[in-house]
Amino acid sequence: CAVGNYCKEHACVPGCDSDDRCNYGESCVSGKCETACSKNPCTNSKYPTCGTWGKGYLCKCTSSSCPSGTYCKTEVLGGGYTADSPDSGQCKPTKCTKNSDCPEYDQICNTSTGKCGTACDANPCTNSKYPTCDTWGTGYLCRCTSSSCPSGTYCKTETLGGGYTANSPDAGLCTPTKCTKDSDCPEYGQTCNTSTGKCGTACDANPCTNSKYPKCSSYGTGGYLCRCTSSSCGSGYKCESTSSVSYNANSPDSGLCKVVTTESCSTNNDCSAEKKCSDGYCVYRGTCTKDADCASGEHCNSSGNCAIDG
Repeated sequence: CAVGNYCKEHACVPGCDSDDRCNYGESCVSGKCETACSKNPCTNSKYPTCGTWGKGYLCKCTSSSCPSGTYCKTEVLGGGYTADSPDSGQCKPTKCTKNSDCPEYDQICNTSTGKCGTACDANPCTNSKYPTCDTWGTGYLCRCTSSSCPSGTYCKTETLGGGYTANSPDAGLCTPTKCTKDSDCPEYGQTCNTSTGKCGTACDANPCTNSKYPKCSSYGTGGYLCRCTSSSCGSGYKCESTSSVSYNANSPDSGLCKVVTTESCSTNNDCSAEKKCSDGYCVYRGTCTKDADCASGEHCNSSGNCAIDG
């Protein structure tokens, strides 16, 4: 029987005989599927709104239900509320005494004033190189601007994993214009050429010399991938453009030109000179740059494919 029905005397009838016959969050009570909020357990006038919580419930306040001197803090993950109780603890003092009294995730409580704010309200960023304050959880990060870094440096604005110093007037984001190490470079994937002091990628000096794969894409830090185009693979091949397939990184041949298996055959005689019959389809014998790359009785033709002699 479908959800919301159960089997009784060889027929599917509305109702339930176990929780398995109910939707997620519902329980089978006296043959009916109910949530914990079906019979509102929220009897506390401060928290009159019932919200399901798995198979349990959470009593919530509203904008007008909390007593004078408090406000309704709707729960967030880890909000310290109490589930399965008529009192969820979400009515918070208007004047805070601790950080958890504050309505926003990144706010902190100034216990001397009873007011909530962020670490950036009283701007701690006193270093002229890093005048801009950004909240960082309950802390802060001082950032540079496009014009605040000294001559010979630039503002590197990356965040996560950027090597900056949080909760300090010096974030360390003013970086030398001439690099000395990879972490001085502004873009992910760039490496530092210490002899020139310049940042770049492996594609700057295009290593993709194979005409089938002329398009260079940077790959990780210091790596590259040679890609085909819609017309570079040649007759009988298609360009597999997705990066999820098996390719050869850091090689002029990425292996992304795939044989088009649309020509059916029963023997090699059904195929052209540069193809052979394999599993019922004509496929290319192989790629080459010279005759020695091909098998006995084959030669390398002008298309770069091995073809049968004759």
